[in-house]
Amino acid sequence: MKEGGIIVFAGLALAIFSSFVSAQSPPLLPEPTADAIARAMEAERKRREAELQSPLTQIAIQRAQQIQTALREVNLKSQETRILIENNFERSQKSVTPHLAATFYEDIIRLDYAFR
Repeated sequence: MKEGGIIVFAGLALAIFSSFVSAQSPPLLPEPTADAIARAMEAERKRREAELQSPLTQIAIQRAQQIQTALREVNLKSQETRILIENNFERSQKSVTPHLAATFYEDIIRLDYAFR
């Protein structure tokens, strides 16, 4: 009988405690003022400006620009090689003799290996 009473009492205490906990709502966060938002934005702008002045950031920007330049050069070279290969292929198809066609095919192979 005592065990049953303890379980009922514990269940009742838990129900009462949970009702108190759920009745309390979390405090509402105040809306930031326009001045606080402006200060936060100015602080972020200053942080970014300081970050851009960092030598490591300057090196990273310079490396990124070098990579972009190299990629552009590779792209231009690949386009040039592709056009040369297409032109030689068309010439080989239009060639009159097999020897002349073979010469164009050899040029295509040389261009392909030179690009790699």
